[in-house]
Amino acid sequence: MKFPAFPARHPSLFLVLLATLMAPVVHAATITVNTFDDEINAGDGLCSLREAVMSVNAGADVGDCQADVTTDAYGFNDTIILDTGTYTLSLPGLDEGYTGTGTQADPFVVTNTPDASMGDLDLMHSVRIIGAGSALTKIEWDPPATPADRIFHIYTTDVNATDFVTISGVTLAYGKTTESFLGTFGAGTAQDPALDYYFRRAGGALALGAAAAVVAINPLQTGAENANVGGQGGSTGGESGATYGLTMNGVVVENSIAQGDGGGLYL
Repeated sequence: MKFPAFPARHPSLFLVLLATLMAPVVHAATITVNTFDDEINAGDGLCSLREAVMSVNAGADVGDCQADVTTDAYGFNDTIILDTGTYTLSLPGLDEGYTGTGTQADPFVVTNTPDASMGDLDLMHSVRIIGAGSALTKIEWDPPATPADRIFHIYTTDVNATDFVTISGVTLAYGKTTESFLGTFGAGTAQDPALDYYFRRAGGALALGAAAAVVAINPLQTGAENANVGGQGGSTGGESGATYGLTMNGVVVENSIAQGDGGGLYL
C-alpha cells in the first residue's frame, strides 16, 4: 500500500541544508555530555544527552548538566558537545497522540505536546549538537528496544518562534515510528465509503515540524488515489507562524524507518 502524503507544509516552514560552514555566531551556553546512558537522574554526577536537550529547552541546567555560561546565560544559540562513542536512547514514551472517536460530531484531532523527557528528543529552541564525526559518534535507539522512536523532533508550540538547529558529525541509527490502526468508519456505500483510519507519525530518525496526522485509506482503491481520501485532524499546536531551520553537516542516517512519511528524515 502506498503511504499517503502528509498535509502540505506551512509556507513559513523552511529547511536549509548546508554542506559548507556557516558564518560564526555567538553561542550562549555550552553543555558537554559525559555519559552514553539515557537517563534523567539528578545527583549522579552524569549529564546525559537527554538531560542536555532538556536543559536547552528549559533554559536552565537539568539533572547534572552544568552549562558553561562564562560569558552569557542560556540563550538563542546553545551548544551540546558529544564525545566519541554510542549514545543509546532507551526511555520510551509518545508526546504525540489524538483525541476523538472519528465520528462527524467527534472527529479525530492530533495532539502534540513536546516532552524531551521521554521518547524522541524534542528540540524546542535553537541549538547546535556537535559530535566527533559520523564515524565516531552515534546516537541510536537500542536496536532490540520495543518500542523505538525517532531520534530528534524539531518542534515548538510557540507559533512566534524562529528556531535554527545545527547537527554535525554524528550518525543517527535505529530510529523508528509506527502507525496505529484506529478503525473503519463509513457505511460502505458510494456516498459513504468504508474508510480505514490510521494515526501516523513521520520521520524515522528526525522530523521537522508537526509530523503526525490521522489519515484515511480506501482499501478498495490502489495507488495515489487511496491517500488521504478522508483524513481528519491536524496538530493542536500547528506549524502556522513558526519558522524552523535545519543545518546538517556530516550526518549519516542508517537503519531508520517510518510507517508514515519521511523514511529516515521528514523535512
